Amino acid sequence: MTKPRRGGAISAVEGGLRFLALVEQRSGEIPLNCSEHADLRVERPVRTIAGSLMAGHCLAGVPGASSLVERIVRYVLDQREEQMIWRFFGKGSGIVPDLDDTAYALALLHKAGVDLPYYDYAEQLLKWRTQDGVFHTWFPEKGGQNNVDWVSNCNILYFLSLLGIRVPEVEAFLNSVVGEELFVRGSPYYDTPYQFAYFLGRLHRLMNPSPLTDSAQKVANLICTRWLASDKNEANGPRSVLAEVGVLLCSGSSSHWRACADSILLTQQENGSWPSAVVFRHRSKEVYYGSRAVSTCLALEGLCLAETVAVLGDQS
Repeated sequence: MTKPRRGGAISAVEGGLRFLALVEQRSGEIPLNCSEHADLRVERPVRTIAGSLMAGHCLAGVPGASSLVERIVRYVLDQREEQMIWRFFGKGSGIVPDLDDTAYALALLHKAGVDLPYYDYAEQLLKWRTQDGVFHTWFPEKGGQNNVDWVSNCNILYFLSLLGIRVPEVEAFLNSVVGEELFVRGSPYYDTPYQFAYFLGRLHRLMNPSPLTDSAQKVANLICTRWLASDKNEANGPRSVLAEVGVLLCSGSSSHWRACADSILLTQQENGSWPSAVVFRHRSKEVYYGSRAVSTCLALEGLCLAETVAVLGDQS
């Protein structure tokens, strides 16, 4: 593989931002599509808060993306319910509100400097835990069936960690999920190990000191040796942009970083976007969610993360 030069990374980020400026909706929503096909070959638009939340977090550290993020933040605020909770399909959609999207929304607003009583909201979230101290997914409990999802627990703990709140039971739970390799088969609401790698990596990089260092590296190693070593490069296969960025976030290995960053650069499309990749899946209905816009946000996050440690090849 030819090593991309630093200038190529800068140009790629600029191209990605131009693409996002064209597709971001006037409301600030970042498009997320759904499909009955795992390769997303037939996509249709769907209104959901989840894609915009992911996009907002991805772009928060991308130079030149501030106006995009500001509009996303306004959209997220518009989608909140009276009790400061969020629903996957947006305000008034009828789906049961969940702790996952709520915590992820609160984290984005906190990072954007929106003035809210975050510690009061954190206190409410902390009430929705099992006897073992890990978080439920839904509130109120969904017909008595409230699955514990390890990716959701990553996102809830991410918000709490922004406030300096530690939850040792959740930290131990996430380490056990990695130790027993439960993440390999996907979680109840996130279908592949890539989502877990991505959200665990974000949490790991936020916590200082991180109690997840060994687990994050193990996840990166497993993804690289079991999947990324394949020659396949289809959008939702082993080298999806979600997998690449997940490894970038989890790994402390410069060889992992260089390989993933180079791969991201080489899969950018002519219009500045990256191919659609599945970021969520509705298991019971076999519906997959993803879009070029969200993939592009992920790719820009990965490139900027890699750039901070100068792993994109020749810097001269």
